[in-house]
Amino acid sequence: MHLEEVSWTPADRWCDATNRDRPQLTTFESFDLIDEAVVAGAERLHIYVSDPQRRGDLGKLIAYARKAGITTIIEGESAECFDEQTLAAFARAGAHAVIVPLHHVDELQRVENVVQTIRRFGMEAEITSTFTLLNIDDLAAMALLVETMQATLWIVRFGSFEGPTAENHLTPELIEEAFSLLYRSMRDTAIKISTPDAPHFKRYVMQRLSWNPLRTRDDRCNVAMPTAKESQSEHAHLHVDCDGAIRPDRDFSMSTGNIRDLPLDVIFREAPLLVQLRDPRALHGRCGVCEFKRICGGYRPRAFAHTHDPLDEDPACTYKPATKPLGVAHV
Repeated sequence: MHLEEVSWTPADRWCDATNRDRPQLTTFESFDLIDEAVVAGAERLHIYVSDPQRRGDLGKLIAYARKAGITTIIEGESAECFDEQTLAAFARAGAHAVIVPLHHVDELQRVENVVQTIRRFGMEAEITSTFTLLNIDDLAAMALLVETMQATLWIVRFGSFEGPTAENHLTPELIEEAFSLLYRSMRDTAIKISTPDAPHFKRYVMQRLSWNPLRTRDDRCNVAMPTAKESQSEHAHLHVDCDGAIRPDRDFSMSTGNIRDLPLDVIFREAPLLVQLRDPRALHGRCGVCEFKRICGGYRPRAFAHTHDPLDEDPACTYKPATKPLGVAHV
């Protein structure tokens, strides 16, 4: 397996270099990061920003990645990150896509304007939404809004069981109910949905397809059977903090090395935690015995946040393994 995507927080409130042992990566060190990503086989660079103006070399880094052959995706903390001037600069530098947050229906007008500007500048527009007890009632309405905006992708998250939204997190049962609506949205519209912190949505999709096979061409086009190969590619990812520290995911609090000490591809191939996370046989608890573990595998950052064991079962999943016969292949 080769590295497919590097996500990176250059400098923002999530990654304040003044509170770290090492300063943030310089422009030239950032160029080195992009070069190392190329060597490791990465195809995408996903950059998180809270204030694009805080990093004056952001355009240079996007342009450098483009010349290196890496697709660049920019994700903002809010729609307010992306005024017309900033989006124009991203487009000139060669950014491929911009991800805009939409967490409440009352943000629609601002987000819709940003999406239209993104598309006008020739970039793809993606929407990301995180659902908690505070906004889960808006899920159906937001699905319709995302469809009308013609976003390329809707990234739906449900959050961890710790942090500022912990007291408002959805129960596993409510997440399962949300899956039902997401499945209908995906089946009945052209919306492409990704659930990064809910890989068990793939298990839900497989169950629905096995119980109620899709019959129309449009249904089969919109809802594809998940595969183990696709799931493996989700583990071909590293997150780089502003000081060069490497984590398996932005939601992981555990570091697996630093690019100032070791090359990116060496960390990806050899860091013990990363090797374990790519092996479904290393999982335990319900995830370890689940027949869907090669398709899903659970969300490892949530397991770690809940039990301090990254290989433990995902507490957000309601499924009890092997309780129902399945007429589908899991490979």
